[in-house]
Amino acid sequence: MRGDYSRFTFDSKKHYSSVRLQQGRVQLDSDWNEAQDIRLYHERTITSDAIGPAGGPRQRAGFSLRLNEKKDDLIISPGRYYLDGILCENDKEIHYSQQLSHPGKLKDLPQGRYAAYLDVWESAVTAVEDPDIREVALDGPDTAARYKVMWQLIIEPFPQSTGSSLSSSGPTQSRMA
Repeated sequence: MRGDYSRFTFDSKKHYSSVRLQQGRVQLDSDWNEAQDIRLYHERTITSDAIGPAGGPRQRAGFSLRLNEKKDDLIISPGRYYLDGILCENDKEIHYSQQLSHPGKLKDLPQGRYAAYLDVWESAVTAVEDPDIREVALDGPDTAARYKVMWQLIIEPFPQSTGSSLSSSGPTQSRMA
């Protein structure tokens, strides 16, 4: 995890609902970060409880696939989709082969049955990756990191036997078949 953090204190088993600052006390990044983690945990739990492990809005569900035969590629539709309460967004149509760190070309896959799923993770973003988060009023130092939901559509062969499962080679948190 990139960033300069003193410690991580969030524990869902403690069932805290908020963090309150007290007057005259030292402020630490861990208190602010725990407050954000509590809010995010509650938000994602509510979303998972309402939507289930995976789903999208009726009018704007994203990540549907269609074949572009001319380019021998899949087109991933724009929209939103939720995996374990995590909002995944795709702002525009994108070809499977144009994904960042795309896993390969469709034409390289042998004939067979395949499963498509989203690999989803969060990544810390600092001022090194996004200079816009530097504080210009203070002559440019970075003040806080941001976290960004990242996704990648993965295509894997369907397992041959009923007892096997799809493999995982990355920082997978959630999957959609």
